[in-house]
Amino acid sequence: LQFNELKEILQQRFNEHGEFQDQIIEPLMQRSTSEDLTTLSDVRVSITMSKKSELKPFGYDLFTGEPTTFAATDIPVPVDYVIGPGDTIELQLFGSENAFYSLVVTREGILNLPELGPISVSGLQFGELKETLQQRVSEQMIGVRASITMGRLRSIRIFILGDAYRPGAYTISSLSTMINALLVSGGISPIGSLRDVQLKRHGQLIQTLDLYDLLLRGDTSEDTWLQPGDVIFIPPVGRVVGIDGKVRRPAIYELKAEQTVNDALELAGGLLPTAYPQISQIARINDKHERTVIDVDLTTSEGLGSKLSADDTIHIYSILEKREDIVLLSGHVHRSRAFQWHAGMRLTDLITSQQALLPKADLN
Repeated sequence: LQFNELKEILQQRFNEHGEFQDQIIEPLMQRSTSEDLTTLSDVRVSITMSKKSELKPFGYDLFTGEPTTFAATDIPVPVDYVIGPGDTIELQLFGSENAFYSLVVTREGILNLPELGPISVSGLQFGELKETLQQRVSEQMIGVRASITMGRLRSIRIFILGDAYRPGAYTISSLSTMINALLVSGGISPIGSLRDVQLKRHGQLIQTLDLYDLLLRGDTSEDTWLQPGDVIFIPPVGRVVGIDGKVRRPAIYELKAEQTVNDALELAGGLLPTAYPQISQIARINDKHERTVIDVDLTTSEGLGSKLSADDTIHIYSILEKREDIVLLSGHVHRSRAFQWHAGMRLTDLITSQQALLPKADLN
């Protein structure tokens, strides 16, 4: 084909699908004049891979902002909060004796109560601490009741390492969880994994966090409270696939347990109503390190069950822009519009009387 003929064919083909624009085709055309462009399939593969480069990795925009420290704020303390050195306990006594004490847990984990003596509280949960203090007061101070609340909370130092946005040591609130720490540290770098964030304590793996559970389902059940010296380690990103075209969330997704095209579509939020899944394609690098395209019909169980390989790009094409089974009324009429066609339709079904026409219409 001549260059102009090739360009015309490409523009016509892509305009039918409504997926590509001239700014994608044109640079390829300019480049092809100085290279050996042999077949139309070469151009298709080039454009498919160019479309993939426009996709953005999913989820990383959750972490915006520069790293900072996170001071304690006036938020409710959960009953499973673990008491440690530096925490402030506020004790109010009322009854036969009224008093108020603001007591700080010592470095040895001791709480020194006036008239009651020292009590070891380090490692206790807040709920356990309240029960212990109330029992101690009722046993040793007749006619006195106690109200226990948390005052100023301690700060802890943790480490965020691996493929983090900015690895290092951070001072955060003792009420922080893994997600809190990631947010205040700047998050995860584009080459880090969102699906295998690891919490390590004394060299042991305590918890793994899949941030897709938070982003796609709002599930924070795997989020864990942090303790001093904890390490949040972010390994490199695992297998990824790109999903482009008529899906709700086009993006590059990291795979974990997902194996099939249907699994990937669920990550992308499913198909749009304008999708035409019968002619979907998977752009792949095969075992011979060659770029190839695989046609799949996503209306069949076989197509949805197609196995994915690392770095695949799934493209879902659009339905055609043309409309079927309609009759269009236009010209010198009050209402130019489309009508649903049915067998036996006549012109008078569209123009029911002369009043449907504008003045001075040519009735002939």
